Amino acid sequence: MNQQSEMECPSLPNPTDLSSTVIQYLDENFKSYDDLAKAPDLASQLTDECRKIDESLQDVHAKIAHTILEWTRRSQNIGDLLRQLALEMRTDLSHTISEGKRSKPFGRSEQTLVEELPALAREVARVEKVRIYAETTLKLEGLVGDLEDAVSGAMAANSRKQSARKILKAFDSEVVTGPEEKHLMAIRSLKDIEDVLAIVAKSRPQWSRLVTAVDVRVDRAVAVLRPLVIADYRALLTSLGWPPSLATNVGVNDQGGTPKLSNPLFEMHGNVKEQYSESFLALSTLQSVLLHRKARQLDQFNYEDSSVGKSEAIKNKLGFHETLWSIEELVSQIASRAEYHFSKWTAKPEFIFALGYRVTQEFVDTVDNALQPLLDKARLVGYSAREEWVSAMVYMISTYLARRVFPGLVMSLVGKASMQARRTWLHLIDLIIAFDRQMQVLVVRSGIGLSGKENTETLGVSVNILELRISCMSVFCDRPDWLELWADTELKDAQEKLKGELETERAWTTNTKTDFLSTFNSQLTLENAHTNFVFSTREDYKAPSGAESVIATTWAVVNRCRTLPVAFLRFNFVRSAAAPILAEYLDFLLQRCQEAEALTALADDEAMAKVAISINAARYCEYIVKEWCEDIFFLELQLAQESKRREETGTDIMAGVHSEKQIGNIVDLNGSVFDKEIENFKQFQTEWLAKFMTVILRGFHARCREYVRNKKQWQEKVKESAEEIKTADGIANGDGSEVSISLALVDALDVLQGQLKNLKQVLNDVDFMDLWRSLASGLDQFLFTNIILSNAKFSNYGVRQFEADMHALFHIFKPFCVRPTGFFLHLSDSLRLLGMPSADVKHLLKILHGPSLAIKDDKDDPKLKCLRQCGIRKISAGDVEKILRQRILIG
Repeated sequence: MNQQSEMECPSLPNPTDLSSTVIQYLDENFKSYDDLAKAPDLASQLTDECRKIDESLQDVHAKIAHTILEWTRRSQNIGDLLRQLALEMRTDLSHTISEGKRSKPFGRSEQTLVEELPALAREVARVEKVRIYAETTLKLEGLVGDLEDAVSGAMAANSRKQSARKILKAFDSEVVTGPEEKHLMAIRSLKDIEDVLAIVAKSRPQWSRLVTAVDVRVDRAVAVLRPLVIADYRALLTSLGWPPSLATNVGVNDQGGTPKLSNPLFEMHGNVKEQYSESFLALSTLQSVLLHRKARQLDQFNYEDSSVGKSEAIKNKLGFHETLWSIEELVSQIASRAEYHFSKWTAKPEFIFALGYRVTQEFVDTVDNALQPLLDKARLVGYSAREEWVSAMVYMISTYLARRVFPGLVMSLVGKASMQARRTWLHLIDLIIAFDRQMQVLVVRSGIGLSGKENTETLGVSVNILELRISCMSVFCDRPDWLELWADTELKDAQEKLKGELETERAWTTNTKTDFLSTFNSQLTLENAHTNFVFSTREDYKAPSGAESVIATTWAVVNRCRTLPVAFLRFNFVRSAAAPILAEYLDFLLQRCQEAEALTALADDEAMAKVAISINAARYCEYIVKEWCEDIFFLELQLAQESKRREETGTDIMAGVHSEKQIGNIVDLNGSVFDKEIENFKQFQTEWLAKFMTVILRGFHARCREYVRNKKQWQEKVKESAEEIKTADGIANGDGSEVSISLALVDALDVLQGQLKNLKQVLNDVDFMDLWRSLASGLDQFLFTNIILSNAKFSNYGVRQFEADMHALFHIFKPFCVRPTGFFLHLSDSLRLLGMPSADVKHLLKILHGPSLAIKDDKDDPKLKCLRQCGIRKISAGDVEKILRQRILIG
């Protein structure tokens, strides 16, 4: 009986041979045993639906065939007309040529043909354009139809896949379904459409309406296709066990280190690996096609909108970089699991960065080795799997910090921030800086340059987009108020560290490399003096140790902002956090100098040394900051500021974007980041060196007042021995006697020499050189005006006395230069005039007393020529005549 039943009833198919759609359909219609009675009605319904579908398909085929036939007939008619036209043209042209050989004028028909040829050619070209347009339209219509059919099939296939996965899950099966052919077909159709549109947009930009119409239909299809492909990829990741568990067992592995996380991407094998590769490739290829599509649309937009300048077009391309969807899906699923751990570590952010670095570091090599070949196959030019993985992980960390960590710290810092709140903020910044450096090491570990920078250089723009994507400092790009708060916190912390240090005496001590007394007593040669001006360290500038601490602190603050991805933000940070440190130190130096001036009016050596040390500190800071400003880091900051300024004033067509031409002319930038501070340091030095000179000259004037007033001393012919002070520096007479330095000048010269000695010991060589040269010029002008031009009469002995006094003055400046007379030009010329023989004096007076000639060029003036021949270069002719007439000539 059983055997007979088996022969009468056909055997049922194997459930595994049924498609997922069939299984889903049967499950929906036969939920219980009683539903079997509906089987005949259900079969009849399915038969009717199949018949209707077949009829619709036949109608579509008939319409397509009719359309093709119609266009073929029109094309043949146009071809026949063109061939007939060409035949008639050849006939008419040959007839015209033969008539022309017989030198007969054109007839009416020939004349008409010649006049109508241009119009005929234009009509032929128009017909050809219509033909090309029609062919392109038909081709795009077919491709778009294929795309829409493929997308519809992909939607149905996606429903079948979900049903199959439910069944496999019910049977606890680990089999993963293969890639969907419909997805690949849709992506290939999309690529073919984009290839045609790219050619049309480039060669026929006037067909913008056709391109727009196609884009509208393609956008609708892509809006359905992209979520399907991403959902398929996401489901595949879930079936692989992604994301892995981020919590490992406490302990160590066999090698004695921290146990590694499980890596599903590394553990894939066989069919599973092939399926994942195809799904990854499908998603990457889709993104590649859409990226080319977006680039084509941007070019078309810039072409159609003439108001879009070059700057805006480049900015559009700079924002063109997209994160890889495949990598983004990997990281987004990790983020959902990592946020559970992060929420427990808000007060311990170092754990957040440790976990983020661990996940990034353990998966980066697998991502690079397994996914980079697939990206190359998908033709995603300029993309690196390693860079995308690292940047996505950094974005995950920075997003969490911006949402959960920074807002709480900002609230604690607003208003009267506590010391603990500032320390917490600075500790978080330390962790971010260290984390960014670790991420940068992971990016460049493969030995390949940063692709983000190379991409922007091909666009002619010096902007490294990758720096923005692999830095947690990017949280400050959208929150300038946080950046300002950070700069203020850094400044307060630096000020508190320096305040205690600068108030100690140790901060104002200097350790010079050479001993002044030995240098001074050995009478420095020119070569040794030149060597002292090759500065490199604080000791060379004789600056106090506090200046070095200020410079080190400022440099440390500057280094804190180096990982900020935008140059203009770095400029704002440096101006807000680093520059005030230098300004405050200058205020401290000014306060010390004012205190010393108020107490003693710079009359004693201790006060002058105190001011000199402050000048040295200013000189050292100025030199170091100038060196900083020549670094490329600070040049980029100044360039960013210049571009921002031009953007605000509307004078820069490339505002906000640094072109290669601008980078090439970076040496032409005016100013630097620390222009204001450098100028203030210079002004401080100039002001207090001028006060030094004023104090020294005022003291010299007071001590030699009697010496200057006593005009009769220059008329004396004999001096008593009681009025002489014998010195080794006396100048020999013509008769063998010696002339000593005037007693009234000795004290002034002694004090001047002592002051110069002290200043040489404590003041840096550059400022001391400026000081003694200015003093020499001031003394030269003072003595020349108050003695030589004071109508004093000079006897021969008076001349020798004045010469002895001046040589004593010159001798004080001998350690600082080889020929000090070169810095006392008026006195040197005066001594030369007073020492001239009587005959030369009379001859020179005769020339100077002669008539003046109207000469355009002073070089041809005989009076000036005579003075130059006599070695007189500084004193005017009128003053020379006055000085010569003050000589008491004998005979």
